[in-house]
Amino acid sequence: AAYCSLQKNATEPGVGYVALLNVHPAFQKRGLARRLLQESLERCIRLGFRRLDLHTWPGNLKSVPLYKKTGFFWMPDTDVYMQNYIPGIRELPAAQPYFAKHDWYETFARKLEQREDDERWQGMKVFTYHWEADGDTLTVWVDREGRTITGIDTAKFSAAAIPAQIAPPKGLPTDMRWEIHNKSDRPLAVSLIARGTDQMKLDYQANLTVAPGETVTRTAAVEIAATMPPVPQDGPAPKIETLLLVDGELLTLGTGLRPEPAVVVEMLPKHLS
Repeated sequence: AAYCSLQKNATEPGVGYVALLNVHPAFQKRGLARRLLQESLERCIRLGFRRLDLHTWPGNLKSVPLYKKTGFFWMPDTDVYMQNYIPGIRELPAAQPYFAKHDWYETFARKLEQREDDERWQGMKVFTYHWEADGDTLTVWVDREGRTITGIDTAKFSAAAIPAQIAPPKGLPTDMRWEIHNKSDRPLAVSLIARGTDQMKLDYQANLTVAPGETVTRTAAVEIAATMPPVPQDGPAPKIETLLLVDGELLTLGTGLRPEPAVVVEMLPKHLS
């Protein structure tokens, strides 16, 4: 009646891939494709995958809304390459209080539009996951440059790692900013550790106490190497990784940067005669 092929992504470790999903015409409109996708997401969690990908085409009017309802986002400027970060989100300790009380599929809130998911938040290119039920809400922002979670808003607190520029100039410093907001009625003890790469140097640590209702911001400079090689556009960008320990609970955030040359000189027109 229906068939779904779940594989490992050949280019990115820790990522699953739906190579084929088919439902026999006699068994369509019975929710079989949705149930197969939901089971694929559950299996990704059991396998330790943080994401599930698939490809389709713009004219697939039946499937694109289904994919979006089950958590897939259409990567802009692609022939319908879709990514689903729910396996990683479901495993977040900070998200467990919400998912312990509410079904992730039934309370997932988003528009099911037949178009690319090109969204900006805090200057970043993101996919926004939002759940709400009975007055409870959970929002998670995925940085699509780094292909990782960069912000979260729960009933207890919100936290985000935000770059001053997503395409900073090579050879010059840029800033990273962290924002933690305490939504509870007691102080939050927060430890922050941020690390860069050999080409994007950052080594920052801070211990904070965030009072009820308070928002704390911290900023640090990232040194971008002038010799940093170009970042391929079809893969994840190098990340600034942030570890937050919020009241003893670990939260890992990532923010992708695609540094560009500080100066570009070109001839216009390129060919003279």
